[in-house]
Amino acid sequence: MAERLQAELVAAFIEPPDWEHAPFQVREAVEANLRFAEDLGARVVRRKGSDVAAALAQLVRDENVAQVVIGHSSHSRWHELVHGSIVNRLLRRLRDVDVHVIGDQ
Repeated sequence: MAERLQAELVAAFIEPPDWEHAPFQVREAVEANLRFAEDLGARVVRRKGSDVAAALAQLVRDENVAQVVIGHSSHSRWHELVHGSIVNRLLRRLRDVDVHVIGDQ
């Protein structure tokens, strides 16, 4: 999509406050994904934040991003009711930006 639009590809990672305590496998998987994004030509941006949607929305504003691609998590409906949906919160914050949500399957 970035190539077709002749736009810069930016991959974002919002690091939670307790990231250093995350399981090793999770941290390794994230790092592998970020390296893959770099291999594809993306500029990787890391931000710290406890509210992923707010941090991503701020990043979008700071970087003047026109389109966002985000994966939909496979959390249960119960988890979303208790914790909320990052995708839904992001959509509410970015009404003037195209947001593409990719399914979890």
